[in-house]
Amino acid sequence: DAEGDADADTDVALDAEADGGPAIYYATSFADVDCLAWTTGRVSAAGTNDWECGAGTGGPGAGHDAAGGVLATRIAGNYSLRSDGFAETPAIDVGGGSGALRLVFWHWMEGEGYTTDCSGTTANNDGGLVAVSSGGGDYVTTGVEPSDGYPLSSIDAWFSGGPAFVDGRSGFGCRSGRPLPPAPDVAWEQQCFDLTAFRAADLRIRFYFGADSSVVARGWYVDEVAVEDGSCP
Repeated sequence: DAEGDADADTDVALDAEADGGPAIYYATSFADVDCLAWTTGRVSAAGTNDWECGAGTGGPGAGHDAAGGVLATRIAGNYSLRSDGFAETPAIDVGGGSGALRLVFWHWMEGEGYTTDCSGTTANNDGGLVAVSSGGGDYVTTGVEPSDGYPLSSIDAWFSGGPAFVDGRSGFGCRSGRPLPPAPDVAWEQQCFDLTAFRAADLRIRFYFGADSSVVARGWYVDEVAVEDGSCP
C-alpha cells in the first residue's frame, strides 16, 4: 500500500546511509538493560508521569521491532487524565563528530480525537513532542521538529494546576501515520529530527507527553531510537 511503500522508502534511505558507515552514537530497542538507563519524571505538581519502559504489550500489541521492548505512556493501559511527564535518554556524546546529526525513531500514537478525522476541536487536546538539552543546558523545543513538521501546530493540554509542558507547543497528537490512516486506525511511522545544531559532549533527548482533564486513549509508544550521523531524508 502507499503508506507501506513510504515507510519502506524511508527505511531504504536510512539503511543505505547506515551501510556507508555513519557513526551511531546511541541506539536502543528498549531491552530491559536499556530501560534502566532512561529517566522518567513528572513536570507539573498536579500532573502525572505515565512513561514506562519494558515488554511491548498494550495499544499497538507490541513494540515496532521483534525485540519486543517499547517506551510508552502506560504500556498496558490508557494514559492518565492530566498526564504531564517525560522520558529522558542517558547522556549521549556526539561532540567528536562533524556534519549532519539526526535522531530517528518509530512511534505509534492514539490520543483524544483519534476516532474522528483529527481536525475537530478536541483532536489537539493530548499530545507529545521532543525536546533537546545540549552541553548541560536547558531543554528546548525551538529548532527541534521532525523533517516533515509536526502535525499539530499547538497542543491544548491545559488542566487546573497545569498546564502540561506540551501545552501551546507544536507536536504529535490524535493518531499517527502519514498519510493519516482512516479513523480509527493507527499506524507505526518513522520520524527523523535534524539535531546538527545540538552537537555536544552531553546531548540528552526528552519525549514529553501531556493531556487535559477529560478523555484518554492508549497514548504514545516509541521504539528503535537512534542518534547517528546523517541527514534526514
